[in-house]
Amino acid sequence: MKIHRDLLDGSAKLSRGIEQLLDVPGSDVGEAVARMKFLPFSHNLIGFAHHHHEIEDHGYFPQFARMYPKLNRGFALLDGDHKVLDAALDETQMALNALNRATVTRDSLAALHKGGLALEKILNRHIWDEEEVIIPIFLRHG
Repeated sequence: MKIHRDLLDGSAKLSRGIEQLLDVPGSDVGEAVARMKFLPFSHNLIGFAHHHHEIEDHGYFPQFARMYPKLNRGFALLDGDHKVLDAALDETQMALNALNRATVTRDSLAALHKGGLALEKILNRHIWDEEEVIIPIFLRHG
């Protein structure tokens, strides 16, 4: 649950950081991004989220699905969440890459803002879904 809390806190911090960047004049965005250490934080968050979900997809979920076949609908839901989440992570990563350019446009910031909000929304929904399906298994087996 701590990992989930870290992901939720990180996605909220990402959204807040993007909103701060929206208030910065375009010519100063590069400096603001560096000052906020925004790119290293964002890349770490996205990498952490991908890695966490890979562990679930290749480790926990297949094992739990064999142990609890009655929960297969729940695991299918979580698998679908992961597909949407991976797309949101990838789209946000592409929008973040635009911040490496010499000139950052309002359009690229708007795309990043949209991606950050979508990522935060899917993470919140997915983690709630996941904790409803998975946490009872952990509690049962310690």
